[in-house]
Amino acid sequence: METHPWAQHISEYAKTLEAEGKAKSTVRKYIADIRAFLAFAQRNNAGECETVRNYAVYLQSKYKASTCNSYLISLNRFLVYLGHGELRIPLKKIQGHFCLEHELTVPEYKQLLQGFLQGGDTKFYLIAKTLAGMGLRVGELPFVTPQAIQRGWAEICMKGKVRQVFFPLSLQSELKEYYQNKKIESGAIFLNLRGSGPVDSSLVWRHMQKAAGLSQVDKAKAFPHNLRHLFARAYMDAYGDIVDLADLLGHSSIETTRIYTRTSSMEKIRRISALDL
Repeated sequence: METHPWAQHISEYAKTLEAEGKAKSTVRKYIADIRAFLAFAQRNNAGECETVRNYAVYLQSKYKASTCNSYLISLNRFLVYLGHGELRIPLKKIQGHFCLEHELTVPEYKQLLQGFLQGGDTKFYLIAKTLAGMGLRVGELPFVTPQAIQRGWAEICMKGKVRQVFFPLSLQSELKEYYQNKKIESGAIFLNLRGSGPVDSSLVWRHMQKAAGLSQVDKAKAFPHNLRHLFARAYMDAYGDIVDLADLLGHSSIETTRIYTRTSSMEKIRRISALDL
């Protein structure tokens, strides 16, 4: 049972995360990470500053750097929320890897779409096309409304930033037919299975896994964020404008955008082989 003084703030913090537009799965992850810290703090009879430092050492002794950083990100956000930003722990630096071995190729993406249709999964077929065709995050799907589709662009308001994303003409036509057939007049057109709220990443992932099985696409490549990566790589291959791409993806830093444009080892081999030197 949690008795640490900070435990009383968990419920309100979860509501704050939800208000920021965080996906339910993300909120659950943050809260689980914070509970793990509080459990550690209960066993560590020390002051706040020393406890946080000891926790960082504990994580580094138990997990690889990326997992350790994942826990620390959750904790650091919570510390800022509590007004203890001075206690934040710097993340462990990780040597960059410039290969994306689970890269989803365009042919595989087309194959995956056929898997959705083969399974009669029209809604998630359109969700996949929307994520890939516009470079959206799953958490941004609520901004795909009849009004946005009608005018040809959606205004994404998340994390204190506002940006415009545009519907490819063919997708705009398909989405218009979808919401008209469903008699949706306003609000998000993609809802969860109960129709009580927007879809989340875990639901999209499950349907992508099913479509991958039907279409014989590697299931390790069938996850929602890979569709955003596909958009970024396709855009860079076609236009080579990373500044414009950063704007479309909603990135404040070009360095963040570079991550999305990395290619697999096989693609690198194909490109340098094509030089024929």
